[in-house]
Amino acid sequence: MEESYGPDVLHLTVIKGYLAKLLANAAVVRWLARHQPEYLKEFQSIAELKELPWGSDESSSALKEHA
Repeated sequence: MEESYGPDVLHLTVIKGYLAKLLANAAVVRWLARHQPEYLKEFQSIAELKELPWGSDESSSALKEHA
């Protein structure tokens, strides 16, 4: 896990930014709410992350659920 920490952080940062930008589009949010509500919920939780999830065992398992 330590070997991939840097690339993982970079990937998560890019994905989080992309999802935040995507969810700023009302038409996209409406479409997701109608057609893929479970994706919308997961995308919102990722976009709202305030800190990296690798700080504890609990948060590590939460990230695996998003993968």
